[in-house]
Amino acid sequence: LLAKTDAQLKDSSMIATLNSSQTTSPWTKDILSINNGFPVHSWQMNILKIFVQSVGHDSISLNVVYNDTNSVTSRGIKYKKSTLSSWNTINVLDTNFNCTLYNLVPNTDYNIRAYVVVGNDTVLSNIITARTSWQGDGTQNNPFIINNVSDLLAVSNNVMNGTTYLGQYLKMSCDIDFHSSTIDSSQFFTPIGGWTSPTTNIISRVFQGNFDGNGHKILNLTVNKPGNGNVALFGYVKDNEIKNLGVVGCTFIGKTNVAGFVGHTNNSIITNCYSKSNIYATSNEQNATAGGMAGNFYGNSVMNNCFAEGTINASGIGMYVGGLIAYNSGSTIKNSYSRNRFYVTGGNSSLVGGLVGYNYASSVYNSYSAPILFDIPQLYNVHYSCFIGNVIAGGAIVNNYYSDSLSGFPGVYTGSSSGIYPKTYSQLKHFDIVSISTSLGNSLNFDSVPPCPWTIDTLTNSNGGYPVQIWQYHYPAKPIVDSIVAYIDSASVYTQIISGTYPVISKGIEWRHADSLSWNVINIPLNNFSTTITNLTPNTNYYLRAFATTENETYYDTIRQFTTFSYPIVSGEVITQGVTNISVSSVSLNGTLVSVGNALDNIKIGFAYSTDVNLNIDSSNVDTVQVQYYEGMTNFNQTITNLIPQTYYYYKAFIINDAGISYGDAGGFWFDGLELNDLESNSTIISLYPNPANDKVKLEIKGLTKSTNVIVYDINGREVRQFNINAEQTELEIEVKDLPKGIYNVKILNNNFSISRKLIVQ
Repeated sequence: LLAKTDAQLKDSSMIATLNSSQTTSPWTKDILSINNGFPVHSWQMNILKIFVQSVGHDSISLNVVYNDTNSVTSRGIKYKKSTLSSWNTINVLDTNFNCTLYNLVPNTDYNIRAYVVVGNDTVLSNIITARTSWQGDGTQNNPFIINNVSDLLAVSNNVMNGTTYLGQYLKMSCDIDFHSSTIDSSQFFTPIGGWTSPTTNIISRVFQGNFDGNGHKILNLTVNKPGNGNVALFGYVKDNEIKNLGVVGCTFIGKTNVAGFVGHTNNSIITNCYSKSNIYATSNEQNATAGGMAGNFYGNSVMNNCFAEGTINASGIGMYVGGLIAYNSGSTIKNSYSRNRFYVTGGNSSLVGGLVGYNYASSVYNSYSAPILFDIPQLYNVHYSCFIGNVIAGGAIVNNYYSDSLSGFPGVYTGSSSGIYPKTYSQLKHFDIVSISTSLGNSLNFDSVPPCPWTIDTLTNSNGGYPVQIWQYHYPAKPIVDSIVAYIDSASVYTQIISGTYPVISKGIEWRHADSLSWNVINIPLNNFSTTITNLTPNTNYYLRAFATTENETYYDTIRQFTTFSYPIVSGEVITQGVTNISVSSVSLNGTLVSVGNALDNIKIGFAYSTDVNLNIDSSNVDTVQVQYYEGMTNFNQTITNLIPQTYYYYKAFIINDAGISYGDAGGFWFDGLELNDLESNSTIISLYPNPANDKVKLEIKGLTKSTNVIVYDINGREVRQFNINAEQTELEIEVKDLPKGIYNVKILNNNFSISRKLIVQ
């Protein structure tokens, strides 16, 4: 027994020592580090290398190169999100070891390793990491698609790691709600861009991608970074465009450049965006900023058709606070508004503006502010103004308005108030404020050409009756799958469309097998709401989504899943036919076999009959007779005897298999039985048919030697028909179609005999 150091055990010479006294070489060097570098058995090195062949947005294709021996009994892949601890396993039957992982999350890192089973041991390969791609390629025509919280976190993390997305395009497919999503515990949202180096105090992470919210919202996001600057959904953006996005029910807590949408901009365009959020900024540094939409709006940036609502809480020294933008420098605001509550403390001449806190060499056109509350602590030196706190160094201020409902506060605290007009509460809600005007100071739509950017909030009252931008009434069409009714090899789909601003020009559904990546399309006429998917595989999972297309966009519903049914056990089918061969002692019952179903064991066929209309074969007063079944059977019959004379019977055919019992429709017949009291001749034969009848009934009498009367009585004993037939007459046709439905008595009599027969008229 020799002691060795770890280094000695891991040295190549140790392998030679272990194999020196053996005819084979059972030991080898741990080249894959599966045993921390210590010697391993040669069979443990069956796996040599795992390769990623291709990556899709929800799939990864793999190939494993390994030494396949007879000792390998099974093989497969283990994989997981890199942020999770538990592994998923896929067994691979292909001895070439090709495998594709499906239904993965786009833009996500996965840890992957291969395994083989040798005897009772499982041998694992080294772990590799592969990242699924975005849905889309980032071009303007095929942008990266953001489907969920994970995708948005990926954007944030990528920017944090140095990706700028310069020249690339991103687009949201749906609202993203942080409350309704499960986020891995190790992941936290960081504002998209804006990280500042602690050593240089310079912003070193910037987002330069073009972001289209597609009319959707970010909901219930909280960013709590009280010691940081640039705290917003977007921390720092540059040379890009952000449009069609709302931030709703969110909270942002930071030190400076804290805002409901973007912390800091440089040469960026923000269009048709808004924030309804709560802002908290606390700073001991001079000139910190807090804004409803933006903190520091800088470098030829443009904000057009935007608005901010919410609460702004700020505490600091000489802060700039704005309902829309805190610090507007060398940039432009057009057709925008703000309605906020302000709670500002700290003093040292902090400036608060209903729309802009500090406006340096910047332009503001056709905008308004209607602040809801200015909280005024007595001990703090805070300067409130209803529109702009400070106007300095030029810039065009043209045709702007503010509500003077908060009395005692100016439109501008410092600087020129030219181009800014006070309006009463009522004036800002009057149609005149959005009329087309060529005179300054009268309308937000000054010198506009239809369609004008402003309208009065008359449809939703979402803005308290104050003016809103016309795009706020531009709602996307919303396709909805109401229900899916799955069958064995088909599914019925019922949809509806909630109309948006632009008319829907086509609609339908897309569906695919759960293991497929390509969608099948079924177009539904605009005036219809349902369709059927056919030729499906029984007991199989499928995905489905509705779509609606306008002239500008195609909108999709949430992807739904459904499963077709397995083939059920089907019962047989029979038809009850009419009776034949009615005699004085027996009747033949007849039926037709349509199908034996798909349960081919224990088949029984027959008839149930009774004087009771209830023909359940389990009833004690129901008699049954069976017919021997044979393959290929169609028509079948059975003769029954021992019937009660002068009695009406009900009957129906039945078939029994493992699925249960199935009946044909019920039929009926009148059984006369033996002739009663035939005093003239034992050879006299009387028959009455059809019975029941609804049109005509024929009475046949054979063996008469003299004239005979035939009288028909109703159930009350009233005579309704009377006839006389001579000895040579053998039959009589009786009309009954004009008689009420019911039971009648037909009496046949002469001087020698009297016989009665019951007649049923249907």
